[in-house]
Amino acid sequence: MPPELIFERACPGRRARAQAPAGEIAAPADLPAELLRKQDARLPEVSELDVVRHSTRRSQLNFPSTPTVIRWALAP
Repeated sequence: MPPELIFERACPGRRARAQAPAGEIAAPADLPAELLRKQDARLPEVSELDVVRHSTRRSQLNFPSTPTVIRWALAP
């Protein structure tokens, strides 16, 4: 079974409080117009805990933390 995408965990209206902007953030005045977004970024609506769990699962797929693998890698 392929790993779950973070977008599959999304629920409309769910937000991570630590990353929520405190009001509207304006772009710097010296930023060229062609670099500005035409529309909002399509980000998943997930909680902070969902982001942490998702990132942890993905990192464990890359670097499994099972003792068997560690013993095998360190064997002479």
